[in-house]
Amino acid sequence: MKIPRLAVAPFAILVFAGILDLAAAAQTSASPDITGTWTLDLSKSKPDKRFPVKSQTVVITSSGQTIQFNYTTDGKPLSFTYVIDGKEHITPIPAPPSPDGTKQPPNPMFKDAENIIKAEWKKSALDIVTISRMGPLGNNIDSLFLSQHWTLSPDGKTLTEKTGSDFDSGHLYVYEKQ
Repeated sequence: MKIPRLAVAPFAILVFAGILDLAAAAQTSASPDITGTWTLDLSKSKPDKRFPVKSQTVVITSSGQTIQFNYTTDGKPLSFTYVIDGKEHITPIPAPPSPDGTKQPPNPMFKDAENIIKAEWKKSALDIVTISRMGPLGNNIDSLFLSQHWTLSPDGKTLTEKTGSDFDSGHLYVYEKQ
């Protein structure tokens, strides 16, 4: 069967247009690169007054769907790792460190505690939702909700985190790239 020449040109144009649409969709859905070392700019931020911060840096690294935030806040390190796949991941809640920074023995209160974490890119923003449940499984004594919304400026020099929780919301943390 012979295909008429007049039918080939419109078909080729449609195929080419479809390829361009796929390429544009891939570019618009691509997540920004937020890896690097970032320093908190307190003059542009509105931090939670209950947890005063004098200085903070965060080193962000990623590999595949995993992203790690390594904070140093007033000289004390703290790390969080997330899988950015839009699925809920359950992790145990570690016992908090003692005031002198040393690791404490397991606290019975945290025996059955867990974090349910969901991280995903929504357009060009990274959204992380954490629900912390404390108490025996199936009989949760307390649940805490925290949301983080991370965005990168168009020039790639400013990273902004907006947070919300069960207790309050509207905290803003503005980081400058180092």
